[in-house]
Amino acid sequence: MCPKGDARREASNVGNGAILFCDLPNAVAPYSHIVLSIPSDDEPELIPSLPYGSARVLKATAVQPDDLAGHSLDGWAVEAARQALARRRELNAL
Repeated sequence: MCPKGDARREASNVGNGAILFCDLPNAVAPYSHIVLSIPSDDEPELIPSLPYGSARVLKATAVQPDDLAGHSLDGWAVEAARQALARRRELNAL
């Protein structure tokens, strides 16, 4: 289930680094949630030349329960989302 809110609020929260956007069904275990974040410096930030103008790119990352351990998952769980992304980066660097 995805938290309720409007698109402006979601974009604002992602602009603060990352949000825990929604949980995932058991069919995609071991992943449990999707985190939305702003792309890193080496990734594109805008999709240009769309019929309605440019659109900002948001990165979606699937995370596991261990990535979120010890953090509150209330609301948009900004701190949990940031920590989950940091843990994913560390694991990918190994």
